[in-house]
Amino acid sequence: MCRACDGAFPTAQEHKEFAASAAELRRRMRGRADHAQFLNEISALDRQRFGGQSPEWGHAKTRDVTNELIFRRERPHALTLFVMTCWYDMQDPYTRVWTKHLKKLSSWIDAGTQQEDGLKFGRYSKEKAPHAWTTWQQCRTAGFESWFVKTVNRIAQKNSTGTGNYRKFVGALILNLMKPGPGSREVVVKSLARGAYDCVMQKRAWMLAMFLRRDQGIIKCLIERSVGNIQEGPKALERWYDGRTFPEPESELPIDKRIKELGRELFDDARMTEDQIADAAHNWGFMHQRAPSVLDALFFSLD
Repeated sequence: MCRACDGAFPTAQEHKEFAASAAELRRRMRGRADHAQFLNEISALDRQRFGGQSPEWGHAKTRDVTNELIFRRERPHALTLFVMTCWYDMQDPYTRVWTKHLKKLSSWIDAGTQQEDGLKFGRYSKEKAPHAWTTWQQCRTAGFESWFVKTVNRIAQKNSTGTGNYRKFVGALILNLMKPGPGSREVVVKSLARGAYDCVMQKRAWMLAMFLRRDQGIIKCLIERSVGNIQEGPKALERWYDGRTFPEPESELPIDKRIKELGRELFDDARMTEDQIADAAHNWGFMHQRAPSVLDALFFSLD
C-alpha cells in the first residue's frame, strides 16, 4: 500500500516545500560537490524524494491527472502507460508531459484500435513516437510488467554477482522498448548490454530506470501491484530491489539541457559538455559510494 492507495496522494504543498529545499541547496552548492555538508544535504533531499513520500508527484498541475490515470488506476496498462509517458519527457515542460501528453496516451491505449500515427503529438514527436510504438508492440496485452519480470529474472539468472546488472537492464530498455539510431544501438550493444558504463546520453532510459529502481513510494507500489500476480513476478521483485543483484549505485544521472546547467554550477565549470557532466557525476558517485542519480533531485530547484 502507498499514499495513492490510501487516498493521501502527495500534495501541492509538499511539492512546493521539496522544490524550495532543492532551490536552497542549489544556491549554496557551487563548486561544493565533494564537501561533506553538500553530500549530507543532497542525500537527505534524495531520501525525501524517493524514500516513500513521493513529493515530486504532488505538483499542483499534474497531481490529479497522474493520480487518476496511473497511480490510482486499477485498469490494465497503468504501468505501461507510465513507461510510455516517460518517453515523451523530452524538450517539453514536464507539467505538459504528465498532463496533456499523459491524457492523450491514456486515450490512445483505451481506444483499443492503436495506430502509430496516433502517437505523433507534441514537440519532437518524430523522435518520441517511435519509442512509444516500439514499447506498445513489445508489451501489448501482457503489459510492461510481463517484459519487466522476464528481463529482470533473465539478467539475474545469468549473473548472480550483480555487478553490471542494472546497466544491462537499462541496455535492454533501450534495445527492446525504444528505437535508437544505428549509432546509439551499436554503443549500447558494446557497453550497457554487457554491463559496462557508457551511453549515458540516453536520458529517458536512465530516468525511467531510476524511477523503477529507486522509488520506494507510489511508483514501487505500482510495480508491485502490476507484477505481483505474474508467474515468477514475486521473484523478479525480490531480485530487482536487492542491491546485491541490481546495484543502485549504477543508476547514472539522467542528462538533459536543464541538468547541464546545474552540472556546470555544481562542478564549477561553465564549459562542461553534457558528456563531461555525465562522467563527472559518475566519478562523483563512485568516489562517494552513491548513485549518481542522487544529484537529479537538484532538478526541482528549477521549478
